[in-house]
Amino acid sequence: MDSDSIDKVINLFYSYRPYGNNFSDSVYGFKFEYNEQNSIKKFLVDKSILEEWGDGKHIITQIGEDIVEIYGGIDKYLEHEKSEKDEKIRLEKLKNEKLYLDTKLARWQVKTFWYVFIFGLFGGFYSMYSMIDSFVGESEEQRIERILESKLQEREQKQKTSTYQTNIDSLSIDISGKK
Repeated sequence: MDSDSIDKVINLFYSYRPYGNNFSDSVYGFKFEYNEQNSIKKFLVDKSILEEWGDGKHIITQIGEDIVEIYGGIDKYLEHEKSEKDEKIRLEKLKNEKLYLDTKLARWQVKTFWYVFIFGLFGGFYSMYSMIDSFVGESEEQRIERILESKLQEREQKQKTSTYQTNIDSLSIDISGKK
């Protein structure tokens, strides 16, 4: 059973459409051996290229019409079918790999979720405290001004105490009462 024989049979039944014909009668002119004829018939029916309509009558399906019109022969159709199968297998492998990686990631997420969650809550509360403090509390300028004022008051206090002590020590007090 070669592809040329199959193409001949498909083209023959393509010419019989839409009514079809008896398979044995149709392929009689090709002088196929009985075993080859049965294997071609089984192949075409299994691949859904021909449909059996009772009493040995077969009709070409849409797939068979596509083989003639689009692919131009059984070889190109089988090549296309094989590439589709390979693509399906490739996509299935990618899907399985994605599921495997998602499973690994899910385990990692479960293990680290609470640590990250608590750290996030802490950061959130701290930022809310900072925002409220910036609106309600004193600004940076007010804080600097307050610190400067307190340092100025300390300095003035030190100067007063140091000048007071100097004045007391520098006074010459005569106990005798003479000037």
